[in-house]
Amino acid sequence: MNSIEFPYSEGRRTDAFLFSSLALAGLVGINKPPAAAGFLAALLVLISILGLLKTYLAPRRVTIDSATGIATFSPLSSPVRRFYRPISIRDYSSVHAQMNRKASFATYYSVELSNHKGESIFIVRKVPKSQAENACASISSLFGLTNRGVV
Repeated sequence: MNSIEFPYSEGRRTDAFLFSSLALAGLVGINKPPAAAGFLAALLVLISILGLLKTYLAPRRVTIDSATGIATFSPLSSPVRRFYRPISIRDYSSVHAQMNRKASFATYYSVELSNHKGESIFIVRKVPKSQAENACASISSLFGLTNRGVV
């Protein structure tokens, strides 16, 4: 079996830092005098805990089998497995990278597959520009997809 492998996401540290900071701010504000402030602080802690769970339960790499064109995500825990089902690359017509910004200091790229109906799906998220361009080039050359580059 000949396959190519990409890291699914490299922004794990920044997301963990962001959600941990939110949790700390929520814990500090939970005992403030007005009840509404305590409620909002508890809500902030809940959101940060859910964000941390999402960050650590997301897959770490995607493997694409060059013979079948099936992309699989791993490692996956059982509750998350239904959100990251295997994808057939052959169902899509083009591949492109898209720039995303988180605040004003963090820029990252994601790689998406698109079909002729306008539907798209993420293959790789939160990676540097060079890695996104390399992923687009290798996927397009291996499977004959149109490489639209960085959009």
